[in-house]
Amino acid sequence: MSETERKSFESEFATKAITKAWSDPAYRARLLTDPRAALAEAGVEAPAHLDFKVVENTDTLVHLILPPPPSAEISEESLALVSGGWIPAAQTHFGLGLGDPRFKKDR
Repeated sequence: MSETERKSFESEFATKAITKAWSDPAYRARLLTDPRAALAEAGVEAPAHLDFKVVENTDTLVHLILPPPPSAEISEESLALVSGGWIPAAQTHFGLGLGDPRFKKDR
């Protein structure tokens, strides 16, 4: 699955399945026990070649995702996602907007 396809799938999952799970406890239970069927029920197209595991964060339990190691080469798609200009570290670490005049490159 390409980075673009993954982001599209995650967006669709968030807008359809997560919002449905928040308002429908029975659906939430199905999503946790049978993700593929629950995704289809919410109208999310789940790629057949992928397996899914849905876990739920709580006030006392946070799941951390360990991504696969990077490949030896960077794809053009991945390179395009990270290239494109200068962003001050303060903006990425503290959530300051790109339009914040305090963080102009020529300053």
